[in-house]
Amino acid sequence: MSRVLSIRTTGLLVAIALGARVAAADPTPSRVLTAPTAWLPPENALLGTATMDHRFDGSVVVGYGLGGLAAVELGTDTDVRGCKACLGDKTPVYLGRAAFRIGARQDAWFPGMPAVLAGVRTTFASSGSFGRARVTEAYLVMSRELGPLRLHVGGSVIDASLRDDELGPTLQPIAGLEWTPSQYPKTTLMGDFAYVPLLEDEATADVTLEWVAGWGVRYQAFPWGAIELAVRHREDEGLGDSTVMVRVNGVWDPTVKPKIARSPR
Repeated sequence: MSRVLSIRTTGLLVAIALGARVAAADPTPSRVLTAPTAWLPPENALLGTATMDHRFDGSVVVGYGLGGLAAVELGTDTDVRGCKACLGDKTPVYLGRAAFRIGARQDAWFPGMPAVLAGVRTTFASSGSFGRARVTEAYLVMSRELGPLRLHVGGSVIDASLRDDELGPTLQPIAGLEWTPSQYPKTTLMGDFAYVPLLEDEATADVTLEWVAGWGVRYQAFPWGAIELAVRHREDEGLGDSTVMVRVNGVWDPTVKPKIARSPR
């Protein structure tokens, strides 16, 4: 049922994006693929991200810009995986998560300053046999545009628990890179690296971390929307087990008015 809900919600978000009449600046997703960025949405802007992979798992996240200084997010994702004794296949865990992000834009305080952002994301719901799973992360990240490149570096403190087992706050690095070739201004190549929890569902539950590396391409199909094709590869995973996914990003900015064509006199 979770997969059906995810597919229906994904279709709804795509339909909303295609029906939008108000153009906005290029979307600035809160994450490259897994690693967070320091980009913030414009004031009162509404952002939507919908993801579907080749296993029919996915995510839907909606965000809202607060005064150009902060943002809130609400949604569900399958970034975290679980397993039985972690000897066989690992399955995605649907988590309902809420996030708050606050920061300063690049060049806000002095020329050359990177965008700086602090964020917190926590779990309010989880699925199946992992119904008691809780995942919380707090991160600090810096992002900067350098010509055709966008760089993202920082650190994340991750804590997760399943029943009586708890990981405890653990600091890990995060990094991301985006490159938009000058000859193809609507196309961006992406890559990132981050850590996520791995949950073992057994009589004695165990919680560890695994790294996730992703790469892909984003096409800015419209001023208000982009579509991405990407691959995620995880620790202890063969190349054939990598996850192929499609992601759609959309943004609605009420401060940007649509252009009205005037008839020639």
